[in-house]
Amino acid sequence: MRSTDRLATASVPIAALARPAAWIGAVAVCLLGSETVSYRLGLVGVVFIGAIGLHILVNWSGELSLGHAAFIGLPAFAVAQLSVHSGASPLLFLPVGVLVGALLGVLVAGVALRARGLQVALVTLAIGIAITRYLWTKSWVIGPSGGLRVPVPSLLGIRFTTNRSMLPLLAVVVLVAALAARAILDSKVGRALSLVRSNPDAAAAMGIPVEFHRGLVYGIAGAFAGLAGYAYVIWVQQVSPQAFPLSLGFTYLVIAILAGKGGLTGVALSAVLLKGGEVFEIVPHWIALYVGPAALIFNVTRYQEGFNGALREMRQRFAQRRGSTPVTPEREQPSTGGRRTAVRLPVIAGAVLVLAGFGALLLAWYHLGNTDQVAVQNQDIVSGGLGGLALIIVGSTLLVRDALLHGRALVDQRTDATVDEPMPQTTPKATTRRPAAKTKSQ
Repeated sequence: MRSTDRLATASVPIAALARPAAWIGAVAVCLLGSETVSYRLGLVGVVFIGAIGLHILVNWSGELSLGHAAFIGLPAFAVAQLSVHSGASPLLFLPVGVLVGALLGVLVAGVALRARGLQVALVTLAIGIAITRYLWTKSWVIGPSGGLRVPVPSLLGIRFTTNRSMLPLLAVVVLVAALAARAILDSKVGRALSLVRSNPDAAAAMGIPVEFHRGLVYGIAGAFAGLAGYAYVIWVQQVSPQAFPLSLGFTYLVIAILAGKGGLTGVALSAVLLKGGEVFEIVPHWIALYVGPAALIFNVTRYQEGFNGALREMRQRFAQRRGSTPVTPEREQPSTGGRRTAVRLPVIAGAVLVLAGFGALLLAWYHLGNTDQVAVQNQDIVSGGLGGLALIIVGSTLLVRDALLHGRALVDQRTDATVDEPMPQTTPKATTRRPAAKTKSQ
């Protein structure tokens, strides 16, 4: 295997980190904002995590769920109950939220697998109604006062009492969700789900257990819903049934459908458009109320590719204008001579992370010098100091690794070109015989 092949193979996991790393950089930049901006940004991140599971369920496997809000709410109450009764920090109960969500998804799959088409939507809607009408009325689930307030999140003795101090922790949860989703979609499971959606008979003929994958995707969607419930608890620090109405499930469904088949970029754009427009009050409320349904109707009736499809078309048109084919991580080749190549994603991600890290360090240094509160100083040290240092280390690692791989590929490519170059054909020189010396007798 040549070095260019090794570079293409090694660049795939780095490119997979590019978009999540860009999100981390954006979060670090947003640390400059106020408490209100940080809180609203965190709500968008929670919705993004919950929409990932429904994106895999709807766009990659062709299944449907109308009770997604209840599947997020039940793990949230489980995390809150354990945190309240044990007195421990809710940050410690991430596995509980994921496990409860996954088990709930498998339970739903046992019923949904017996239905087809519209029946699946009705079954999931009925389960969501059952959860909201029954469990949301039980004090052993929602608490004696109709809601639960968890202890202040803390880690290693440091209490996170502000939204700005909690933002890096929530960013880590978003990063974990994005990387997990990317790993699933790029694996054999993701390819099998896509084939099951497009042609179940062909998938069965190829030996893919169709029913198993249909049930598995509900468990995956439930796990992401549980992660979103955990993220909601640690971010809002209180949970009530009013936070998970049945109509919220339709909002998540609209986000997934608007995203379209593809990666997580469309999901992020949908979440920012719907949830971001709501919490940041960018547009009037009455307009935001109708944007989602109108966009959904247009996407279903006229253009079914969603944001991901629109982005693919934009990249293709841009590549056609430049007179070249789109560059993918698998096709990316090192530049030689004067040829122009596309900027590699690891370089962009590394640069953004390094700049964001230095920005966080400068912000922490400035804020430490303007406050005398020890608790606030500790939060600045963790979120700005340690967080900024971590961003610089990760960004520098991406840049150094990409430079090493790129440089090694350049050297090996030139070596291969030299070896493959045909050797010049040399013709042997004609030898001329000297005439024999004449003897004296002659």
